[in-house]
Amino acid sequence: MSIRRDWRLLSRGVSVSEFAKHLVDHLSVRCHRGHLFRQSYGCRCQPGKRGFEPIQPAVAIVPILEREHSLFILHLTHLGRDTIDSSVRITISKENYLKAIAEAESEGETVKPVTLSRWLQVSPPAVTMAIKRLKRDSLIQVDEGSQITLTPLGREIATRLLNRHHLIERMLTEIFGLEWYKVHEEAETLEHAVSADFECKLAERLGGGHVCPHGNLAMDSPRARRRRGLKPLEEVQDRERVQVASVFERDRAFLEYLDQKGIRPGVHLAVVAVDQEIAIETGSETVRLERTAAAKVWVTAA
Repeated sequence: MSIRRDWRLLSRGVSVSEFAKHLVDHLSVRCHRGHLFRQSYGCRCQPGKRGFEPIQPAVAIVPILEREHSLFILHLTHLGRDTIDSSVRITISKENYLKAIAEAESEGETVKPVTLSRWLQVSPPAVTMAIKRLKRDSLIQVDEGSQITLTPLGREIATRLLNRHHLIERMLTEIFGLEWYKVHEEAETLEHAVSADFECKLAERLGGGHVCPHGNLAMDSPRARRRRGLKPLEEVQDRERVQVASVFERDRAFLEYLDQKGIRPGVHLAVVAVDQEIAIETGSETVRLERTAAAKVWVTAA
């Protein structure tokens, strides 16, 4: 039976109990790499040495098909609801756009096509095509002024990816010892490759509520940082002593420069002078940062 035909059935809002009956005879799904996954009532299976082997009991009656870039999702927006809300094909490209929108919003930006072009370093025509696909799948909304916002489903996907990215960054430093300024780019790739099962195990191992190697929470923002008593380094006073709490993580070259100068989360700094630049003493040398660079470093009182 075709997954596309079943998707049409689900998109009509069929109740979970009705769809459970539909699953009793099994549903076969073929992903683009040629592996056959068989969905049966109450469990999720994958090809194994002895045929199809269960890999996860169903939490809800309807399993959620993982690996979004390979399969059509049978999506429950909330496990407690009794209907299937939507079904869309989520690619790595779509995930990146949704995450970029959420990140730009969290940094206080009004998200427009030009914002995404700058944020993702892609051409305006590519952004235009991506926006059309995201609107078609009801993942974003675009108003008359071209401002882009996430729909509930789009925000759910972006939040899941941000949490996964956060966990992977922590794994790379806390378990594998990778340098803090390298982990963001590695996590950008790995966040699309790990399974939900691996993500759950990683969360169990690392625990929640902790900052990433750059000192940021999974869903962070300037407002949230200020509520925690942080402020940008550009706002310090002359002769003030501060401790680095977090750093904007999307600029690898900037992170490497800071690391070479001994400026990283947890380090204490002494403010030497405040003018057009911020002069700080790291213990080994005096470093002068332009205010635009200092705005990317958040500190707390030492």
